[in-house]
Amino acid sequence: MGSLRMSAVLRLAAVTLVLCTCVCNAAECHGKPNPDAKPNTNAIDIAEPVFVKSVKDGKLFTVGHGDDMFHLVHVWGDPYAMGYAHGLLMGATAKNFMDSVWTYMEEQVEEAVNKSVPYFHEWFLQDVANLGLDAALDAEILATDLFSGK
Repeated sequence: MGSLRMSAVLRLAAVTLVLCTCVCNAAECHGKPNPDAKPNTNAIDIAEPVFVKSVKDGKLFTVGHGDDMFHLVHVWGDPYAMGYAHGLLMGATAKNFMDSVWTYMEEQVEEAVNKSVPYFHEWFLQDVANLGLDAALDAEILATDLFSGK
């Protein structure tokens, strides 16, 4: 993996970690399910998976329809072969997902800089405003290298 690509991955990981630590309190379960809750009466889709494509050591299928559709990936072989097949089958989907996550992260930081999102430290927002998101994340990584186990 090239150093620019690795740098982008590290920046995304840093932003994801910051966001996850900020919102994890809201994500935990604070009780029991409501016994009076409306039961899930959605139909269970029992249709066969639909074949999409095949590569050496893997096959891609879709299951479901519309908003309920998901990918089913079947891979085999040693770990390298499975990972390579998975990348060939889902690489474009993974790239699109990562691009959309990065866009979301940038929007969140922009909103935080504009004071509409409250969960970033002021010093980080000043770095983003003065240096840009990429440089601010690089600075954050450098500042935490000593503590990250590298």
